[in-house]
Amino acid sequence: MKTTDKRIKECTYCEETFRDNTRPNNKKTCSSRCANEVKKVRQRKEYRIDNPKKPTQREIYYYDHLEYPFWLDERIGDNQEWKIAVPHRPNKVDYIIGVRQVEELNGGRKRRQETLTYNGDEVGSSRTQVHFVEHNREPGEVTSYKMTPEELKEYLASKKVDKV
Repeated sequence: MKTTDKRIKECTYCEETFRDNTRPNNKKTCSSRCANEVKKVRQRKEYRIDNPKKPTQREIYYYDHLEYPFWLDERIGDNQEWKIAVPHRPNKVDYIIGVRQVEELNGGRKRRQETLTYNGDEVGSSRTQVHFVEHNREPGEVTSYKMTPEELKEYLASKKVDKV
């Protein structure tokens, strides 16, 4: 946005338009939040200049710019390869395949199901506790109504009027 007013500026962080009401007219950001963010960005740049990033083992020991890439130190190469392929014992692989097949047959992972026989005098198993609440309430009387569609419509219309 172009304007002739020198007090109308664009924030250096969020790029929003704002009016600079400071006396020397030297404000660069629209708010203190944007000013803090600009300050953090500057501090990060200065920190990276004073403290450059340390090279990783891959950057030091792995030569991939040649026709056949290789590791200078085989021990470090083996240590880095676990991220790509995790080795398992052969019987562990068979176990994993078997578990996946059982899950497919069951339709996914399921918890173990058990049937409890309850005669009324058991305390219950260690994992399952059953508590019955005794009460002295009798069921109330059931009233049934037979209405024609017109009567039902009239009844519902009267209910809507009562709510309002």
